[in-house]
Amino acid sequence: MSITAPERKKLERALENLYERYGWKRYVDPDPLVFLYDYPDVRDREIVGLIAASLAFGGVRQIMGSVEKVISPMGVSPREFVTNTSPKRMAKIFDRFRHRWATSDDLVQMLTAVVIGSFFRIPWERPVEIEIENGEGIKLKIEGMTCGHCVTSVTKALKESRGVESALVDLKKREAVVTGGDIDVALLREAVESLGYKVIGTDDSGT
Repeated sequence: MSITAPERKKLERALENLYERYGWKRYVDPDPLVFLYDYPDVRDREIVGLIAASLAFGGVRQIMGSVEKVISPMGVSPREFVTNTSPKRMAKIFDRFRHRWATSDDLVQMLTAVVIGSFFRIPWERPVEIEIENGEGIKLKIEGMTCGHCVTSVTKALKESRGVESALVDLKKREAVVTGGDIDVALLREAVESLGYKVIGTDDSGT
């Protein structure tokens, strides 16, 4: 079933209004995603979200307890924990962990995979690279976007930057193409990274 452009816009507004109204911690509890609200940095949230989703089987109370057992030893930054803790050290920390049939070995292997990139890439430490292409636009490669709300937030921030006339954000490609005149590249990067995302590079877009 296809819908017209005006209908699509109307639906987008309706969904965004619902998100703005109900996208709060008090409406999420007791879903395990409630733990994400404890971390302001989107990079930490992605680690916690992965853990919560991976353990989301069984009774709610059991799930909540297991997620808390995993993230509590990680301290204030789960990202720092998984990138700086060796598999051997993780095995000791989570030695007694078990969630139904998931063992401590399963947990450590998943967290280790996060680091080595075979399951979930963490390229946040790569240098930021941005370039203007033929004077017609700027393509930003952005890490950390996971949903439609991320796209909306990044699009809005880019469009509010000086000189920007249009901003097209693609969630699947993890990129944004910005056009306009007298665009300040530093401001674009600041606008994106102030939201907790990371600009990680560019490639040719043909714009």
